[in-house]
Amino acid sequence: MTINNKLIISKNLEVEKFIYGITYEIWENRQIDHINDYYSKDVIVRSPTKTTYKCIDVINSTKSTLTQFPDRQLIGEDVIWSGNLHEGILSSHRILSTASHLGDGFYGKASGKKLTYRVIADCFIIDNKIIEEWIVRDETSILNQLGYNVKNFVQIKINNKSFDLNSLKYTKNSFNFKRYVKNHANDFTKTYKNNLYDLINKNFSCINKYYERSAKTIWTGGKVYYSYNQIEKIWSKFLSCFNELELVVHYFSGLVEPHLHPRVSIRWTISGRHSNEGMYGTPSFKKIEIPVLAHIEFGKYGIRREYIIFDEISIWKQILI
Repeated sequence: MTINNKLIISKNLEVEKFIYGITYEIWENRQIDHINDYYSKDVIVRSPTKTTYKCIDVINSTKSTLTQFPDRQLIGEDVIWSGNLHEGILSSHRILSTASHLGDGFYGKASGKKLTYRVIADCFIIDNKIIEEWIVRDETSILNQLGYNVKNFVQIKINNKSFDLNSLKYTKNSFNFKRYVKNHANDFTKTYKNNLYDLINKNFSCINKYYERSAKTIWTGGKVYYSYNQIEKIWSKFLSCFNELELVVHYFSGLVEPHLHPRVSIRWTISGRHSNEGMYGTPSFKKIEIPVLAHIEFGKYGIRREYIIFDEISIWKQILI
């Protein structure tokens, strides 16, 4: 619904339209000043890169991204939401971005290369204003397409003093929250949480229990893994790098809508000691914290699609700094 040319949520069915609409308006129509209409002045935006506390920071970040990727398109793949107009709404927006690297910035000199990568952004909305947001980009996918190795990229940033000990504080606080958001539990959220706890305990036989045989996991780095063996292998390869694993689930929501598969959005943090040789190199024996945003779709017999996004820049920062 629109009032005075401003998008608003007046009923539940409009949550998805609101999120898709303001994203298009701000990013693709380049109405950056409209951020003031849709974000509160003291909005908190948390990511593994940094935490900001003002609307002007959102505006500056948007401008910086568009300087580097001026033709960026944000294709909304899904919005999984819960809550109500009175208590607040939590939306989890999965975005497929396409962009050309046409400007200098965080990723170095403009290369002209074309990219495709995913982002998940959770927004807490009250009175049609975003007051708190949690966002994770698939930085590995971006860097790989630009020709970087993530570890080497982080080492370059450490060498030129862009990354230092002070920057680690953001990683450690990525999924903190100021305002409590009520979880929306159902049978699907319970199933996926059980799956997560089994995975953290390295009980990888749970893959056969909770996933459909035709399942696929879309992993950080834009990689896709199919069926039991491949999905078990990537989870095992990832988690086996760490001991003393702990899981904190910060938020979860299950959504069942007509004509769509049941979906779950879930935000969690894995922490563990980097004690084993593997995909993150020689053990550093440091305690590593990994914030994760995920979307899950269920079929008749279990998990059919799993989208896992975490920021490997933040992992390598913790290992190398």
